[in-house]
Amino acid sequence: MAKSGPTGSSAINFAIRTDEELCASAKSERSVPAIFPSHIISEEGDRGRGFHMAGNLISETVGAWRSVLSFLADRRRSRAATREFWAMGRDECTGILNDIGLSRSEFDDAMRLPYASEDLLSSAMRSVGIDPDSFQSLQAAHCFMSRTCITCLHRRQCHGHLAAFDFESHYQDFCPNSVNFADLLVDGRSQSMAGKAC
Repeated sequence: MAKSGPTGSSAINFAIRTDEELCASAKSERSVPAIFPSHIISEEGDRGRGFHMAGNLISETVGAWRSVLSFLADRRRSRAATREFWAMGRDECTGILNDIGLSRSEFDDAMRLPYASEDLLSSAMRSVGIDPDSFQSLQAAHCFMSRTCITCLHRRQCHGHLAAFDFESHYQDFCPNSVNFADLLVDGRSQSMAGKAC
């Protein structure tokens, strides 16, 4: 006679033990859910890494494209400012350039620098606590600071710090007008003290 399988409560206990053994075996073989075959898990991981790499590449490409657009927009503004300047008349323009010590060729070279159409000097003065409209500031700017700023090779760095509102913490590392700023700050304090004494 053929052997019969477990019956009654022994059959239930047998089924429970069998299920527990199968679960333990499955856990020991792999730590991922059984509904995801191992080769699928591997492919999903590779695909995730691929998406991450693609995302980085897209981000870098977008960043580079924005830099190009910013550069082109800046060049357009500089060309427009140059046209507007010379539209005032040759004699008047030559007089302005002579006042700040720039030749026409130096002016043309300066207008090819980054952010050439922007008045970075006034913004820089305000950032370090100098009133650009004070007599001392206007006199200094008229004499030599404007020329220094207009021909500065660090205008992109300057613009970046001004935009980030941290120019006052970094300008001494690169700005050729930093000593002039210091002098104006000392003069401003001296004027303030003299005013209080009166």
